[in-house]
Amino acid sequence: MQIIIGDKSYSKKIIQKNLIEKYFLIGSLFLFAVIYFIFFISKAKIPNPESFVILFSMILGMLIALFYIWMFRKLDKILNKKDNNINKARAGEAGELAVLNKLKTILDNNYFVFRNFKIPGRKFDVDFLIIGPKGLIVMEVKNSSSCFTFSEIEALRIMGAGFTQEVTKLMGNADPRIKLKNHCKSLNYYLYSIGLKELRAKKVLVFVNGSISIEGKAVIYIVKKLEELTLYFSGLNDDKRFSSEYCLIIVEKLKNSLEKSK
Repeated sequence: MQIIIGDKSYSKKIIQKNLIEKYFLIGSLFLFAVIYFIFFISKAKIPNPESFVILFSMILGMLIALFYIWMFRKLDKILNKKDNNINKARAGEAGELAVLNKLKTILDNNYFVFRNFKIPGRKFDVDFLIIGPKGLIVMEVKNSSSCFTFSEIEALRIMGAGFTQEVTKLMGNADPRIKLKNHCKSLNYYLYSIGLKELRAKKVLVFVNGSISIEGKAVIYIVKKLEELTLYFSGLNDDKRFSSEYCLIIVEKLKNSLEKSK
């Protein structure tokens, strides 16, 4: 298996973005507190005990304390959200690495694997774009501890159990099947634009973790756990069009197109 590293993964970009925002917020608050403390000390005077200044100072101090409590609560919510985004992105990155290591044991040197393939002009990336004797395969990886149920008409995410169980119906791109379909549409348009008009990608959704159940038809192929990835590839028929020479032509066209877009 020949690995072609693409753009920085979407997960890594999310991690970097949220870490920068998180430490910027913490740093800004710390700097504000230091500046305010220095200003307060420099302007502080002992008030006349017989004047109303003492009462005013006490009220002002209480208001400032309430403001800081409110601000810290708001900041805590924001930081928790940032940490949640970072943890999800790190789980996604770990899932992709686990799939990559599994692919190394499944695919021989006749396969080319683009990791984090970014279509020029698009914000998203394709986790794995695989080119080889079995055709062109687009692989989306999910690494979540939630339970998912898929049927032909809906996708449900189930979190928790018992009285705390929360069931969410996934709509639009929140449904990983629809997200994968939309990515493949964009990819097909892109392939057409660079002269690969006859190519159509096979779609596969790979779950690394979690519990997956499928009721009836799932619309696209779903690998319910990492161990079943070998079964998926063994079940695919070879595509006679994808000779070694043809695969090299596809790879070179993709590389040249990506170089021009930089």
